[in-house]
Amino acid sequence: MRITQLGTAAAERIPGLFCRCDLCRRAAETGGKDIRTQTQAVIDGHVLLDFPVDTYLHALHGELDLPAVSTLLVTHWHSDHFYGEDLAYRMDGYALDNPTPLTVYGSATVRGFYDRAFFLEQRYDDEHLRFVTVAPGDAFTTDDGYECHVFEARHGHEFGDCLIYAVSHDGRTMLYAHDTGFPYDRTWRMLKESGLVFDYVSMDCTHGLIDNPS
Repeated sequence: MRITQLGTAAAERIPGLFCRCDLCRRAAETGGKDIRTQTQAVIDGHVLLDFPVDTYLHALHGELDLPAVSTLLVTHWHSDHFYGEDLAYRMDGYALDNPTPLTVYGSATVRGFYDRAFFLEQRYDDEHLRFVTVAPGDAFTTDDGYECHVFEARHGHEFGDCLIYAVSHDGRTMLYAHDTGFPYDRTWRMLKESGLVFDYVSMDCTHGLIDNPS
């Protein structure tokens, strides 16, 4: 598995949109790797993890060939992880000469935001883009052979509206666990019962040593 981290920041990014702290000032001055965009990753160029507002920027400047992506795993509905209005441009008429169908996986809450984006367009395009609703405890295999397990993130307002994913392929497994507080006991139990052994774990530390459960 080849994992590319396209963005590693929280919603406000670094430097923050309206922030003048020393860290943000220094990042703006030095640029380069100190500039951090919203969280997103891609596996082997085919499996995309989250679809934030910064996706277009990642496609322009990162190692992301969006037309080649066949699977999108969405953790939750916040716009720094899912911006459905841009995803609607995958429909025929906007995206020409692209035979790769895209399957989007996400919670029922994400499905509501997905439907909103396509309602604004007044149409769907099931031939090029389809949505599959998943919940904690689900396991599935993508069309291109990636095994995925779904777990609950400690970030939402009700059971299963925010997710984390384990993805396995060619004998390797990664855990993508962003925007979650300290996991629930039930999440630890499900991780243990899954029997998965992780070769790579991607987690954020937004609050660092600050006590914040979500």
